[in-house]
Amino acid sequence: MVQRKQIWSLDELPPLLAGDCLAFKAEGFLQNSVKIIGAKSFHWAMCGEPAVDDDISVGDYSVHDSTDKGITAHLLSEYQYRHMRVYRPKMDAGLQDALKERIMKRYLYYGDQKYDYKGVFMVAAWLILNKIGFKVEWWEHNSHKFWCLEFDEIVLRDLWKPIVPITEPPHPGNMERSENLELIWGTY
Repeated sequence: MVQRKQIWSLDELPPLLAGDCLAFKAEGFLQNSVKIIGAKSFHWAMCGEPAVDDDISVGDYSVHDSTDKGITAHLLSEYQYRHMRVYRPKMDAGLQDALKERIMKRYLYYGDQKYDYKGVFMVAAWLILNKIGFKVEWWEHNSHKFWCLEFDEIVLRDLWKPIVPITEPPHPGNMERSENLELIWGTY
Protein backbone atom coordinates (compact mmCIF):
# COMPACT_ATOMS: atom_id res chain seq x y z
CA MET A 1 0.00 0.00 0.00
CA VAL A 2 1.30 3.46 -0.94
CA GLN A 3 1.63 5.76 2.05
CA ARG A 4 0.54 9.33 1.29
CA LYS A 5 2.41 12.18 2.91
CA GLN A 6 0.28 14.53 4.97
CA ILE A 7 0.77 18.07 3.64
CA TRP A 8 -1.23 20.07 6.19
CA SER A 9 -3.21 19.51 9.36
CA LEU A 10 -6.54 20.81 10.60
CA ASP A 11 -4.92 22.85 13.37
CA GLU A 12 -3.04 24.92 10.73
CA LEU A 13 -6.29 26.16 9.15
CA PRO A 14 -7.94 29.44 10.08
CA PRO A 15 -11.54 29.01 11.32
CA LEU A 16 -13.61 28.22 8.22
CA LEU A 17 -17.16 29.27 7.40
CA ALA A 18 -19.89 27.51 5.44
CA GLY A 19 -19.48 28.75 1.88
CA ASP A 20 -15.69 29.05 1.91
CA CYS A 21 -14.34 27.70 -1.38
CA LEU A 22 -11.61 25.05 -1.37
CA ALA A 23 -9.33 24.89 -4.41
CA PHE A 24 -7.14 21.81 -4.84
CA LYS A 25 -3.89 22.05 -6.77
CA ALA A 26 -3.72 20.40 -10.17
CA GLU A 27 -1.26 17.53 -10.13
CA GLY A 28 0.40 15.40 -12.78
CA PHE A 29 -0.72 15.97 -16.37
CA LEU A 30 -3.47 18.32 -15.17
CA GLN A 31 -0.89 20.98 -14.24
CA ASN A 32 -0.21 21.74 -17.90
CA SER A 33 -3.92 21.76 -18.69
CA VAL A 34 -4.72 24.50 -16.17
CA LYS A 35 -1.47 26.41 -16.82
CA ILE A 36 -2.88 27.26 -20.28
CA ILE A 37 -5.58 29.37 -18.60
CA GLY A 38 -3.23 30.81 -15.98
CA ALA A 39 -4.49 28.65 -13.13
CA LYS A 40 -2.96 26.33 -10.58
CA SER A 41 -6.06 24.61 -9.21
CA PHE A 42 -8.17 21.92 -10.78
CA HIS A 43 -10.83 20.67 -8.37
CA TRP A 44 -12.99 22.94 -6.22
CA ALA A 45 -15.26 22.16 -3.27
CA MET A 46 -17.15 24.13 -0.66
CA CYS A 47 -16.81 24.10 3.10
CA GLY A 48 -19.84 23.20 5.18
CA GLU A 49 -20.34 23.05 8.92
CA PRO A 50 -17.77 22.21 11.57
CA ALA A 51 -17.92 18.48 12.28
CA VAL A 52 -17.64 17.93 16.02
CA ASP A 53 -19.91 14.95 16.55
CA ASP A 54 -17.33 12.38 17.66
CA ASP A 55 -13.73 11.97 18.81
CA ILE A 56 -12.50 11.41 15.25
CA SER A 57 -13.91 14.50 13.58
CA VAL A 58 -13.41 17.11 16.31
CA GLY A 59 -12.00 20.20 14.63
CA ASP A 60 -12.93 18.92 11.17
CA TYR A 61 -15.37 20.38 8.63
CA SER A 62 -17.86 18.90 6.22
CA VAL A 63 -16.97 19.45 2.57
CA HIS A 64 -19.43 19.38 -0.31
CA ASP A 65 -18.54 19.10 -3.97
CA SER A 66 -19.62 17.76 -7.32
CA THR A 67 -17.94 14.52 -8.32
CA ASP A 68 -18.79 11.69 -10.68
CA LYS A 69 -21.02 10.37 -7.86
CA GLY A 70 -23.07 13.58 -7.74
CA ILE A 71 -22.98 16.16 -4.95
CA THR A 72 -20.97 14.45 -2.24
CA ALA A 73 -20.06 15.20 1.37
CA HIS A 74 -16.88 14.22 3.17
CA LEU A 75 -14.63 15.46 5.94
CA LEU A 76 -12.01 18.06 5.12
CA SER A 77 -9.34 15.92 6.80
CA GLU A 78 -9.68 13.44 3.94
CA TYR A 79 -7.84 16.02 1.79
CA GLN A 80 -4.79 16.48 4.05
CA TYR A 81 -2.56 14.78 1.48
CA ARG A 82 -3.44 17.33 -1.24
CA HIS A 83 -2.27 20.91 -1.68
CA MET A 84 -5.19 23.23 -1.07
CA ARG A 85 -6.16 26.89 -0.97
CA VAL A 86 -9.10 28.41 0.91
CA TYR A 87 -10.94 31.30 -0.72
CA ARG A 88 -13.53 33.26 1.25
CA PRO A 89 -16.38 35.19 -0.41
CA LYS A 90 -15.87 38.96 0.11
CA MET A 91 -19.22 39.45 1.86
CA ASP A 92 -20.08 42.15 4.35
CA ALA A 93 -19.07 41.26 7.91
CA GLY A 94 -21.37 38.63 9.39
CA LEU A 95 -23.31 37.91 6.19
CA GLN A 96 -21.56 34.62 5.42
CA ASP A 97 -22.22 33.33 8.93
CA ALA A 98 -25.84 34.53 8.70
CA LEU A 99 -26.25 32.58 5.42
CA LYS A 100 -24.89 29.34 6.94
CA GLU A 101 -28.27 27.60 7.29
CA ARG A 102 -29.30 28.57 3.75
CA ILE A 103 -25.94 27.40 2.35
CA MET A 104 -26.37 24.03 4.08
CA LYS A 105 -29.90 23.73 2.65
CA ARG A 106 -28.47 24.31 -0.83
CA TYR A 107 -26.24 21.26 -0.39
CA LEU A 108 -29.33 19.19 0.32
CA TYR A 109 -31.32 20.83 -2.48
CA TYR A 110 -28.66 20.06 -5.08
CA GLY A 111 -27.69 16.78 -3.44
CA ASP A 112 -29.04 14.39 -6.07
CA GLN A 113 -27.51 16.17 -9.07
CA LYS A 114 -25.05 14.20 -11.15
CA TYR A 115 -21.66 15.34 -12.48
CA ASP A 116 -21.86 17.37 -15.68
CA TYR A 117 -19.27 15.91 -18.03
CA LYS A 118 -20.92 17.66 -20.98
CA GLY A 119 -20.55 21.00 -19.18
CA VAL A 120 -16.84 20.40 -18.62
CA PHE A 121 -16.34 19.75 -22.34
CA MET A 122 -18.39 22.86 -23.15
CA VAL A 123 -16.10 24.94 -20.89
CA ALA A 124 -13.01 23.44 -22.56
CA ALA A 125 -14.41 24.27 -26.02
CA TRP A 126 -15.29 27.81 -24.88
CA LEU A 127 -11.78 28.32 -23.49
CA ILE A 128 -10.09 27.01 -26.64
CA LEU A 129 -12.25 29.11 -28.98
CA ASN A 130 -11.64 32.26 -26.96
CA LYS A 131 -7.90 31.52 -26.67
CA ILE A 132 -7.52 31.31 -30.47
CA GLY A 133 -9.44 34.53 -31.07
CA PHE A 134 -13.07 33.50 -31.57
CA LYS A 135 -14.94 35.53 -28.97
CA VAL A 136 -17.80 33.19 -28.07
CA GLU A 137 -20.43 34.29 -25.58
CA TRP A 138 -21.02 31.83 -22.74
CA TRP A 139 -24.50 30.47 -22.31
CA GLU A 140 -25.83 28.74 -19.23
CA HIS A 141 -26.85 25.32 -20.43
CA ASN A 142 -28.90 24.45 -17.28
CA SER A 143 -28.57 20.69 -17.55
CA HIS A 144 -29.47 20.05 -13.89
CA LYS A 145 -25.99 18.63 -13.49
CA PHE A 146 -22.87 20.37 -12.18
CA TRP A 147 -19.12 20.28 -12.47
CA CYS A 148 -17.24 21.16 -9.27
CA LEU A 149 -16.61 24.85 -10.02
CA GLU A 150 -20.15 25.35 -11.26
CA PHE A 151 -21.47 23.97 -7.96
CA ASP A 152 -19.57 26.60 -5.93
CA GLU A 153 -20.61 29.33 -8.37
CA ILE A 154 -24.31 28.42 -8.29
CA VAL A 155 -24.57 28.08 -4.51
CA LEU A 156 -23.02 31.52 -3.95
CA ARG A 157 -24.84 33.10 -6.89
CA ASP A 158 -28.18 31.85 -5.57
CA LEU A 159 -27.59 33.32 -2.10
CA TRP A 160 -25.29 36.29 -2.71
CA LYS A 161 -23.82 37.15 -6.11
CA PRO A 162 -21.87 35.44 -8.90
CA ILE A 163 -18.20 34.64 -8.29
CA VAL A 164 -17.33 35.03 -11.96
CA PRO A 165 -18.88 37.23 -14.68
CA ILE A 166 -22.06 35.76 -16.16
CA THR A 167 -20.43 36.07 -19.59
CA GLU A 168 -17.91 33.35 -18.66
CA PRO A 169 -18.22 29.80 -17.38
CA PRO A 170 -16.65 29.12 -13.99
CA HIS A 171 -13.19 27.63 -14.54
CA PRO A 172 -10.05 27.51 -12.35
CA GLY A 173 -8.52 30.63 -13.91
CA ASN A 174 -11.38 33.04 -13.36
CA MET A 175 -12.28 31.54 -9.97
CA GLU A 176 -8.71 32.04 -8.69
CA ARG A 177 -8.72 35.63 -9.98
CA SER A 178 -12.27 36.50 -8.91
CA GLU A 179 -12.76 39.92 -7.35
CA ASN A 180 -15.48 38.34 -5.19
CA LEU A 181 -13.15 35.82 -3.48
CA GLU A 182 -10.25 36.41 -1.12
CA LEU A 183 -7.41 33.93 -0.61
CA ILE A 184 -7.20 33.34 3.17
CA TRP A 185 -4.96 30.25 3.39
CA GLY A 186 -3.07 27.84 1.19
CA THR A 187 -0.24 25.38 0.72
CA TYR A 188 0.61 26.41 -2.87
